[in-house]
Amino acid sequence: MGKIRFLLAASVVVYHSHAILGFEFVGGKIAVELFFIISGFYIAMILAQKYQQQFWVFFSNRLLKIFPCYWLIAGISALLYALVVNLNIIPEFTAAWQQLDGRNFILFMLSNIFIIGQDIFMFTGLDPETQQFYFAPAFHSNQPGVLHFLFVPQAWSICLEFCFYAIAPFVVRRRLVVILSLLTLSLLIRFSLFYKGYYDDPFSYRFFPSELCFFLLGVLSFRAYQQGWIISSTLISRLSIVIFCLLILGLKNIIAQPSEWISWVIYISFAALLPTFFNAEKSNRFDRFIGELSYPIYISHVMIIFMIRPFIQTELWQYRGLITLLLSTILAMILVKYLMQPIDRIRQQRAEL
Repeated sequence: MGKIRFLLAASVVVYHSHAILGFEFVGGKIAVELFFIISGFYIAMILAQKYQQQFWVFFSNRLLKIFPCYWLIAGISALLYALVVNLNIIPEFTAAWQQLDGRNFILFMLSNIFIIGQDIFMFTGLDPETQQFYFAPAFHSNQPGVLHFLFVPQAWSICLEFCFYAIAPFVVRRRLVVILSLLTLSLLIRFSLFYKGYYDDPFSYRFFPSELCFFLLGVLSFRAYQQGWIISSTLISRLSIVIFCLLILGLKNIIAQPSEWISWVIYISFAALLPTFFNAEKSNRFDRFIGELSYPIYISHVMIIFMIRPFIQTELWQYRGLITLLLSTILAMILVKYLMQPIDRIRQQRAEL
């Protein structure tokens, strides 16, 4: 399943930069929500196999997985932001930061350090005169954009992960009827918002109550795996992985703007096939390594885009997606080897105590 995770991370890179060799991939929204399904599957598996009564160890181990890599990238990004603002290299960034008062400066700095609250910022605008936040249901129309104040702006999705981690130990081991009830409630919230007209960003995929359904789809997928609901044929299972990888690569080349219904066909198909994907690749060390690259690619690629922006305003501009993915992958390999794997060994030792 590592190849799929890598391609989903690449999809987010493409979404924020440019097509790679003509491939538009699956789009940022669908990629993030498929990641939520994978997260639900893995967290359910971890809680079934470990941490029977060690909830604090579970939480702290999740934080150990996320924060070291995040803090490194956020620190480098902060230095870049300071350089850009002080030298007025990108005027819109300089203007945005100069508008902050002391209270909001501290608020954004704390959010940048601890990640908490970054999802909520996606639903707000900031009045530069009064320094008051206001509800803003149209994310991209806010000026100044809150993204200008976040060193790792894509980390809002980690806030949603945190919300799921907080409830997972009390949910994933419950009876099937409880999980299905929560899933139904989340879907009702989602489609009620859609009916009321809240179907654009940020409500499209940043609101935890309506995104919980994807984590729970992953939990149900793991329950299916436990019951042995997998495709036993090696040929068919590997062929299904190839087909889904091709779908991730080229969906938006076929359908420029997938509808909500098409997206849901993909989500349900993915959740149904996830046990087979996992079973087919669970002993493949290379596939596992490729999958480990997905998080550092996801967390670092906006910083890479920011760094290379001044240097490729030429004929290389159309290759910025490929350049960003290559540089993000190289950085991810370094981070996995020298930062994440040593920390993972500590995490595994803590889980076994």
